[in-house]
Amino acid sequence: MTRYGVPRSSINPRMWIFVNNVMLINTTPHEIVFENGEILSPAPPELSRLISGKPTEEFITTVDGIYIVHTTFYPNEDGVKFVEDIKRVSENTGITILLISSMISVNAFGFPVVSPIAVNPRAPPSERKCFIDKFNSR
Repeated sequence: MTRYGVPRSSINPRMWIFVNNVMLINTTPHEIVFENGEILSPAPPELSRLISGKPTEEFITTVDGIYIVHTTFYPNEDGVKFVEDIKRVSENTGITILLISSMISVNAFGFPVVSPIAVNPRAPPSERKCFIDKFNSR
């Protein structure tokens, strides 16, 4: 990760866990709490920025002065290289690696970038827990 500007000193071993033979890596700036009590520490800001989508708006129409657009999210160049490196590591080790991020990042990068699914989506963020065995991706 250091080749992408993520300082070695900012890497916290609590950012990842193994579930069966799958490595889950938190790339969000937020703590993730799973339904089984496991907690993933937040990623350093450099990693969160690396796996982020850049929005581009396409004009659709206006309705009484209100603009209607379609927003598409695109990956950044360094993020694409990082995700490709992760895929190579997965292939070479036989360990599936999932990068947990936001739905925006999922739309920008696709698999193996995934977003967590809340067990209790209507709970306040401080009480929200996520499935450890189910994620969104495309």
